[in-house]
Amino acid sequence: MPTLNALPARRRLLWLLAANGAVVLLLAWIVATVLVDSRQLHRQRAVDAVDSLAQSLAHNVSAELQLVDLALRQLRLAAQEGDPARTDTAVRDLMRSVPAAMRLRVVADANAAAEEPGLPAAFTGVDRLVVLGPRERADGQWVIVLARPPRGGQGPATVAEFDIARFEALFAGLNLGGKSAVSLRMDDLALVARHTDPPQPRSGLGTRSTSRQLIEALAVAPESGTYLAATALDGIERANAYRRVPGTPLRVLVGLATVDTMAPWRRQMATTLSMALLALAVGAAASVMAYRAWQRDDRRREMLDAERARLQGLLVTVGDGLHVLDRNGLLVEFNDAFAAMLGRTRAELDGAHVMLWERRYSASQVDKVLHSFAVGQRLHFDSRFERADGRLVDVAVAATGVRVHARDLLILWAHDMTEVHRTQRRLQASEALLERTGRIAGIGGWEIDTGHGRIALTVQARRLLGLPEDSTPGLRQCLRRLPGSHRRAVMQGFRDVARSGQPWQIELPIGPAEGRRRWLLCTAERVDSKDAGGGSDQRVAGVIRDVTERHEGSVKLLQEKALRLELQHQADAQAAMLQEREAMMDVLAHEVRQPLNNASAAMQSALATLRDVGEQAVAPRLQRAQAVLGQVMARLDNTLAVASLLARQGPAAREDTDLDMLLGVTIADMSAAERVRVVVQRETDVRTVSLDMSLMRLALRNLLSNALKYSPPGSEVIIRLADSERPLGLCIDVIDAGGGIEPGLRGHLFERGARGRRTPGAEHGLGLYIVRRVMELHGGAAQLLATGPQGTVMRLLVTEESDD
Repeated sequence: MPTLNALPARRRLLWLLAANGAVVLLLAWIVATVLVDSRQLHRQRAVDAVDSLAQSLAHNVSAELQLVDLALRQLRLAAQEGDPARTDTAVRDLMRSVPAAMRLRVVADANAAAEEPGLPAAFTGVDRLVVLGPRERADGQWVIVLARPPRGGQGPATVAEFDIARFEALFAGLNLGGKSAVSLRMDDLALVARHTDPPQPRSGLGTRSTSRQLIEALAVAPESGTYLAATALDGIERANAYRRVPGTPLRVLVGLATVDTMAPWRRQMATTLSMALLALAVGAAASVMAYRAWQRDDRRREMLDAERARLQGLLVTVGDGLHVLDRNGLLVEFNDAFAAMLGRTRAELDGAHVMLWERRYSASQVDKVLHSFAVGQRLHFDSRFERADGRLVDVAVAATGVRVHARDLLILWAHDMTEVHRTQRRLQASEALLERTGRIAGIGGWEIDTGHGRIALTVQARRLLGLPEDSTPGLRQCLRRLPGSHRRAVMQGFRDVARSGQPWQIELPIGPAEGRRRWLLCTAERVDSKDAGGGSDQRVAGVIRDVTERHEGSVKLLQEKALRLELQHQADAQAAMLQEREAMMDVLAHEVRQPLNNASAAMQSALATLRDVGEQAVAPRLQRAQAVLGQVMARLDNTLAVASLLARQGPAAREDTDLDMLLGVTIADMSAAERVRVVVQRETDVRTVSLDMSLMRLALRNLLSNALKYSPPGSEVIIRLADSERPLGLCIDVIDAGGGIEPGLRGHLFERGARGRRTPGAEHGLGLYIVRRVMELHGGAAQLLATGPQGTVMRLLVTEESDD
C-alpha cells in the first residue's frame, strides 16, 4: 500500500477504521440474508416431509380398512345363501385371517339394527364401506365400527369392530423421533387414534378438541393440506399435514415439531455467526497488525536513515570489502577495500552485476538468495571471488538485509580468507599425516599439565586406551583405564619427569584384571617452556605404543624355554632307558638266538649223517625236533621285533631292495620240506622296491608261515606280485588253499593277541599284528582280500615313497 504508507499516521488510522466498519456492515447483511433464506428453506422442507408422510399413512390406513372390508364382503356372500352353519364357519375363518376385525357378525335386518346406533342411517342404499366411531366397549377397549350394507338395499348386512390399537401400532412403526405426533380423526374431528414421540398414555379419544389453524385449513381444503400450529393436546408447535383416507370419513394428521425440524437451521445459524465473528476478529487483528507494522516501518525508516549516514562513513573507513547489492544483483555502493580486493577500479565496478566476481555459486543460486532475503535477516557463508587478473580469492561473507527509501538492499562484508584457508589446509594435512603415521606405527601422542590435571590425546592414543575417538577425556578418566596399583606410580612418574627433566618409560596393562590384557609402552619427557609457547613448566608429553604382542611373546618365550628344558630332561631320560633296553635286547638276541641257531645247524648235520648211514627211524624225530626249534626261533624273532623295531613311532628306513632277493631270503627261512610248496607268480616288471628289507622279510615270513601251516599238506602256496594303480605301489599277495579264517576272527584279525579257536600250539597272536605294524611303518597296508573253504588271500600293499 504505497499510497497509505505515504500518508501521515493519523490519516492512515482513520482509513483503517472506515474500512473495518464497511466490512462489518457488509458481513452483517450477508449473514442476515443467508439465515433468512435458509430458515425459509428448512421450513419448506419440513412441510414437504410431513405432507409426504401423511399421504403414505393415509394409504396404509386405507389398506388396513380394505382388508376388513374384503372380509365383510365375503361374509355377506356367505350369509345370502341362508345357511347358518356355513355363515358361522365363514365368521370363524375370517376372524382368524383378519385379526384386527373384532366381533365380526351378520345383521339380518339392516334397517332395524337397534344394537348398532347410527348404522341404519348410514346405509343410504349405496354399496360402500360404512365407518362409525370411535366408541369404547364395555371391556374398556376402543374400536371403530366398519359395516358393509346389504346389496341392493335388501338382505343381510355385515358388521365388524376394528381395534384402534392397530392404528397406534401402525403409527409407532414410523419411528419419526423428536417430538413428532400422528393422529387419525373422523370428519367431525373426533379423535380415533394418536401416537407421539416420545410415547404418551392414551388420552382424548373421541374428543374434538383441535387447533384453530386446522379448522381454517379444512374449510379451504378438506381433502389435504398443511399448516403450522401448536397441537391442542400438548401445546407443542409442529409443522402439520393432513390427508383423507380414500373412500372413508377419516383423515390422517402428521406433525413434526419445529424444534426438531429447525435444529439443523439453528446449528447452521450458530456456525455462520461464529464464522462471521471469527472473520471480524481476524480482520480486526489484521488491522491491528497492519497498523503496528506501519508503526514499525516508520521507526525502521528513521533508523535506516540514521544507519545510512553511518554506513557512508563505514564504506570509506572499513578495511574489509564492504559492498551493497539490490535484489537484481547490481552493485549499488562499495568501498575502496572491495575494489582493491577484486583488483578493479571504481569505474569498472560501478553498477556491475555480482556474477562478475562470484565463482562459487551459480547464477540461479545467487538469484534465489537475492529475491528471498528479508529485511533484518542476517546471512553468513563462504564464497570465492575472481580478481581482474584471474586469481581466485577465498572470502568469508556476512550479509544483512535492509530497506532504504522503500528499496530492499543487501549489505555484504567480505573478508579475505585465502591465507587463512591455506594455513588451515597445511595444518589439516600435517595433522592427517601425523594421525596416519601414528595409526600405521601404532603410536599415540599425549600431553599432560600435571599442575592442573589436564590431558590432550591424539586419535590413535584414544584408540589405544580404548576410548571413543571423538571423545575429550580427562586425566582421571584415562587413569581409570589402568589397574589401581599402577595409577599412583604413573602420576608420581609424571611429576618426577616434570621436576627433574629426565625421560621416563614404563609398560602398563590396559583391560580387565581377568582375561587378555593389552600392554602399552609409555615414554614421557618434560616439555620446555619455549616449546610450550610460554606455558607451564609442569607439562609432560610423550607417546604410547601397543607392545602386547611383544610382551606376550616374551612371556611365551620364557614359558617355551622352561617347557623345552623339561622336555629335554624327559627325552634324555627316555633315551637312556631305550638305550639300556636295546642293549638288553641285543644281549638277549645274541645269548638266545645263537645257541638256537647252533642247535639247528647241529640237528641238520646229524640228520644228514643219519640219512647217509641209513638210520631212517631216527630221522623223523630229528625233523620234528628241528621243526619245533624253527617255531621257537620264529616266535622269538616276532617277540624281539615287537619289543625293539615296532615300538618306534617314526617311519621305516627305506632303501632300494631287490625284490627277488627279498623273496629268496624269505622262502629260505622256511623248512626244506616246505620250500618246494611255495610258487612265485609275477604280474609286474618291477625288480627293485624301496623298503626296509629286514622288516618286510619279517612280515612276509609271517604270512608265508601261516599259509603253509593252515594249508593241506603238499598243497601249493602262491606269492603273487602285481602293480597297484591306486595308490601307486606294489601288491604282494599270499594265497593258500586252507579252510579259511573263522568269521568271528576276521573283524580283528590284525590286532595284537588275536587268534582263533582252531589255532594249534601256544600262540600269542603276534604274527599278523607284526605284519600290520610293518606295513604301517612303510605307509602301506595289510589286507584280507578273500577267505573261505577254498582258501585265503592276504595282501601286502607297499606304496611308493613320497618325494618329501
